[in-house]
Amino acid sequence: MKPVSIAVQAALLSKSMRYGFLAEIETADGLTYFWSGPGTLSYDGKSWLGLGALGRITGMGETAEVRTTETRYELSGISNNTELSKFLEQPVRGFIAKAWFAVMDANGAVIPDPIQIDETLLDTATVATGEDLISTLILVGTSAIFDFRRPKTLGITHEQQQLDFPGDTGFDRIPTEVADKPITW
Repeated sequence: MKPVSIAVQAALLSKSMRYGFLAEIETADGLTYFWSGPGTLSYDGKSWLGLGALGRITGMGETAEVRTTETRYELSGISNNTELSKFLEQPVRGFIAKAWFAVMDANGAVIPDPIQIDETLLDTATVATGEDLISTLILVGTSAIFDFRRPKTLGITHEQQQLDFPGDTGFDRIPTEVADKPITW
């Protein structure tokens, strides 16, 4: 079970509840923020572009098995909006998309600490045009259950140990020439 803040828990248990979904999508140009309601939402110092019924996320979530799942982030009704066109101008492979379930107060403000429901490692971006001539941007990726961004090599040094475990003195006792020696497995 995912941890839930006390304020979110109270809102979930109330008789009426407002909610929305937040999506953060990474590109080479930086992060882009969307949400499932109308207009622009201000939260956490960021402006979240409202997609309303034009946005959809499918396949997200976790499984009881250790396996990856395919997630699709869909943005419909694409125009010449620069926020949306940048996904097609450069590759998205290797970038991350995240989604949260957000509970809102009576004024439509997000109650702090939304629940993260997805983290996806993006693979492709395509555009599909339906019979009604409405274009949909489809970002497809796999769940980021594994730490894909972890470096393949790790330096075993006093400096690295201090970054991971501040104050640890275990590596003070290892000679520098041993600690910096590359080892091939």
